[in-house]
Amino acid sequence: MDGGEVFELPASRLATELTGDSIATNILMLGYAAQKGLLPLSSASIEEAIRLNGTFVQGNLRTFNLGRLAAHDAGALATALGGDATPVRLDTTDEVLASRTQLLTDYQNAAYAERYSAFVQEIRRRVSVHSLPDGEAFVRAVALTLGRLMAYKDEYEVARLYADDKFLQRIKQQFAGDFTMHFHLAPPMLPGRDASGRPKKRQFGPWVMSVYKLLRRMKGLRGTPFDPFGYFPERRLERRLIQEYRALIESLVDRLDLDNLAAAIELARAASDIAGYGPVKAASVERYLARLPVLLQEFEQPRTERILAVG
Repeated sequence: MDGGEVFELPASRLATELTGDSIATNILMLGYAAQKGLLPLSSASIEEAIRLNGTFVQGNLRTFNLGRLAAHDAGALATALGGDATPVRLDTTDEVLASRTQLLTDYQNAAYAERYSAFVQEIRRRVSVHSLPDGEAFVRAVALTLGRLMAYKDEYEVARLYADDKFLQRIKQQFAGDFTMHFHLAPPMLPGRDASGRPKKRQFGPWVMSVYKLLRRMKGLRGTPFDPFGYFPERRLERRLIQEYRALIESLVDRLDLDNLAAAIELARAASDIAGYGPVKAASVERYLARLPVLLQEFEQPRTERILAVG
């Protein structure tokens, strides 16, 4: 299928590294889109809207302009972050595999990353049997989406990101003098809802960093019977989505042909729209599950039409 230019930005990771909170992702992406000319608004008008909103004005303006910098010169932004000035390339399946294998190794361990890599490579082998011109696009979609599902943001991953020495270094670079960090969190074991019905956030002091350092070392418990967070509904859902996605891809790969390949690629990509936390994630899962039967029908339709034509 033809479409417009695709832009890839690790917005959530960048937002967390730059501001200490992934909640800044939307403002960062807004700046990126504005700089790329993807919005029917000028940057000046967006900045004025941020000022008129009156909430965390200076911080949101800074994040917005960092998003613009990411679009204008990703290398300069990476250098400012103290990282590699070369942006991560995800244009090919091999590039996605290399990137996501490293990500999942850091996220959990080498064995977890190997399960990801082995699955994608097996799908690649089975797709190659069909000798389809765009078969590799299906494999790349699987590699991207499965990597995203397997790296779901849980308590251990939040702890790993916050306890990273680079995070503290960047905070010290951004704020001069003495400062105290406070964290607004909604631990799943604590009761209470806010006015919107979402889990109630509470303010915690700098002692939380000690908890993050402990949780970072406990990530090996993730997904095991000893995982204290693994019994919460959201964590069970995230693990189930991984298994269901793998089963979905298994059900498609040996039936690929020229007629249904485009639909198969859309099916492989669809779960990548699952995002957010708590009720936000639950809503995105509902949308994905509602869309899934429609996409499956589109995948099956060409075959049905051929059968009817022959009959």
